[in-house]
Amino acid sequence: MLLAASASIETAPAILEIGLLLVFAVAAGWVARKLGLPAVLGYLVVGLIVSPFTPGYVADRRQLQVLADIGVVLLLFEVGIEIDPVRLIRNRSGVLWTAPAQVLLTTVVVGGLVLAFGVGWRGAALIGLSIALSSSVVVVNITRSKRRTTNRPTEDALLSWSVLQDM
Repeated sequence: MLLAASASIETAPAILEIGLLLVFAVAAGWVARKLGLPAVLGYLVVGLIVSPFTPGYVADRRQLQVLADIGVVLLLFEVGIEIDPVRLIRNRSGVLWTAPAQVLLTTVVVGGLVLAFGVGWRGAALIGLSIALSSSVVVVNITRSKRRTTNRPTEDALLSWSVLQDM
């Protein structure tokens, strides 16, 4: 019992710190939206402020890693909520082969260009894949935006494409 109590006392500041980071991120997202910018920009600013690569306050790396892992899980959960499997299956004729083909083609073309500049094949493949893949976070933000720039079929295609790239 004493061991459990000491563990909870040690983790309380960590949980408080993570909670405060989340509050600051939400506040920065709100400010960004009020300025007419995407909320993601506010989240990125808070992330940069607490990162170990910028001067000033630096959060514990382990805490940041836990927070980042939770964030990835929540983002993929949100993508799962947004995707309609029935529509994905109905539209499979195009997206199921074009998404992987786009990733492969972009990776090969960009990787080839990077190889021409003297980068090794592993680095070239990594750069090619980085350019080929889109972010599910960006796609979900586009489709959930109040100022929609696309119609429903386009949103379905974007989400399907993004999910297939994530897999």
